[in-house]
Amino acid sequence: MLQKIKSYLISFSIISIISLISGIIFFFFFPQFYFPAFPYVFLFTAISHAIFHIWLIKRMYKSPQKFVNSFLLTTTLKLFLILIGLTIILLLSNKNDVFPVTITLLLLFLIYLIFEVNILINFFKK
Repeated sequence: MLQKIKSYLISFSIISIISLISGIIFFFFFPQFYFPAFPYVFLFTAISHAIFHIWLIKRMYKSPQKFVNSFLLTTTLKLFLILIGLTIILLLSNKNDVFPVTITLLLLFLIYLIFEVNILINFFKK
């Protein structure tokens, strides 16, 4: 189990670095879309996905029969956590940043969700 978590964290770090560099490059070429809360949005999304995925891996080894329920639960909790975080970030940020913050948060959620599903599919193929 520890090997799976270590492997996941390495892959997760690579995906996070690629996403962060892509965001920085995008904001370099399109500075009108930059918003000051970008680092917070990125860290919030990345940390929440990492924590929930590690929890899912631990649950998978405890009771593999309940994996589908655990996966649906973690995905739902992540979505609600993201929506709560989005609400808090939007309340604290500038009103002009609503659209870029929302799009960035949902795009990062989608990237990490695709990454997580890909890892889980590869795990179950073995």
